[in-house]
Amino acid sequence: MKVVIIDDDPLVRIALKTLVNWEEHGFELAGEAEDGEKGLKLIEEIHPDIVMLDIKMPVLDGIGVLKRLRDMPDRPRTLVLSSYDDFELVKEAIKLGADDYLLKLDNNFDNILEVMEKLAEDILDSKKQKEESLEYSQQVQKNIHVLRKNFFYNAINKFYSFESDMYQSMKFLDIHLDSDYLYCFIIKAEKLRTMNEEHNENVPVLSYAVINISEEIVSGILHSYCIEWNIGEFCLIAAPEDPRARISVEDLTSYANRLVEMLGEYLNLQVQVGVGEGGSGLKGMQQAHHNADFAFFNRFFKSDERVFLWNNTFVPNKNREFIPLFTMKDELFNALNFHDEKKVGFMLGNIAENLQTLGLSREEVCNVVLKLYYMVSEYFEQNGLSVKDVLRSRSWGYDDLIHIENVAAARDMVLSLKNDLEQYLKSDTGGNNNSLAIAKQYINEHFAEEISLTDVANKVGLTPSYLSNLLKKETGKSYSEYLIDLRIEKAKALIRTTNYKMYEISEMVGYPNTFYFTRLFKRETGMTPGEFKKQEPQS
Repeated sequence: MKVVIIDDDPLVRIALKTLVNWEEHGFELAGEAEDGEKGLKLIEEIHPDIVMLDIKMPVLDGIGVLKRLRDMPDRPRTLVLSSYDDFELVKEAIKLGADDYLLKLDNNFDNILEVMEKLAEDILDSKKQKEESLEYSQQVQKNIHVLRKNFFYNAINKFYSFESDMYQSMKFLDIHLDSDYLYCFIIKAEKLRTMNEEHNENVPVLSYAVINISEEIVSGILHSYCIEWNIGEFCLIAAPEDPRARISVEDLTSYANRLVEMLGEYLNLQVQVGVGEGGSGLKGMQQAHHNADFAFFNRFFKSDERVFLWNNTFVPNKNREFIPLFTMKDELFNALNFHDEKKVGFMLGNIAENLQTLGLSREEVCNVVLKLYYMVSEYFEQNGLSVKDVLRSRSWGYDDLIHIENVAAARDMVLSLKNDLEQYLKSDTGGNNNSLAIAKQYINEHFAEEISLTDVANKVGLTPSYLSNLLKKETGKSYSEYLIDLRIEKAKALIRTTNYKMYEISEMVGYPNTFYFTRLFKRETGMTPGEFKKQEPQS
């Protein structure tokens, strides 16, 4: 810990040097000066940790030195040396940043050492904090793209409850979006998504290059921040450097075309760009992203273009009847339950035709396909079957559903769904009676077990709802009614022909709870098992 003494009195300097064994306590007396000017030069040369500074000196006094030290980076800690009558000067020195003071006439070794060691401890703590702060800053810079990605994701998806929280995060991440207008460019490179599915190791490198090139292209009059939203999809948020400026549609189009051109030239990526404008602040950012996303969907109807602007979007036909999928749900499920192949084919064929004739928007067309697929999935999941085992003719992954190229492709997907369902329904035609017979036999063999309708349906390869309908049609009973009747009949036979106790018979027919069995038996027969036993002579 380096120490410099600045005092015009040589006796004071000698006393300070000899009074304490400085080296023994971790201090190095690195220099001394007799006035403030020389002391400042010494400070600049040596860069001491602590300066012992006299208040009253010729040329430049201690107060003057402290004033000069205020503007010095990494200024040393200062310990003022004063006399008994310098109290006002000491107060001014403390205001100017002096850490503590000592009376010149105080030759107490312990007092001097205590003050110096306290300063040394403060200096070490301060250095440790700076090192930790530097390390933290380095970690932040190292992960800046991840942190910024999280920030924009949270902002756009409305995870910030207060705008003040957003601005605090922006300040921390050095994001400059304080503008009356914000802009969003959504950049999609389908090639990257395909490469990722093929596990191509170049995808991260190309994605990083897209981010850097995109930010560079729109820089100059815009602050820009590009993040990878999904594989092959990038979101670039930008704001004019002039916070009151508004970027013209022509300039935005030029930026977007430049993105298409440069990413194609340097990275061999064919991209499409949606551009959106929003107002200021958190809502403005969300609005800009929404508008860019909406503009990008416009490619659905403009297959030859690469750039889509929010102010030039498709206007759907207002005088049209939208496809009422939710009101058709019960009708479709009933048709599937009864294996009505013609009805299912008619319904889906009609939906496919309407996709092209009703003038639906891109979003509505995609929603129809999405909802229709999830509706069919729901039906098979409810009936204990995997939709993948039924819909075999094409891929039905989420990416396939949200990356529908055009209306014709959407129509083909619905027709593919229609064909798969028809094929599934045909596969069971003519075998209903046999399947029902097998199901009844299975129930008869396993009635004492905990068997559900789904368990039985899986055994015979039917959906639970279809099996239930077949059973109802033949017996007039639901599955649960059929199973109860069977169990009660089995119980009657056991009561008539055996001497088992009632709790044993109850368990033997599938009812571990004797009390429940007794109530159920009475409900079905009008008498308790005991009453039934009394009236039936044993064989």
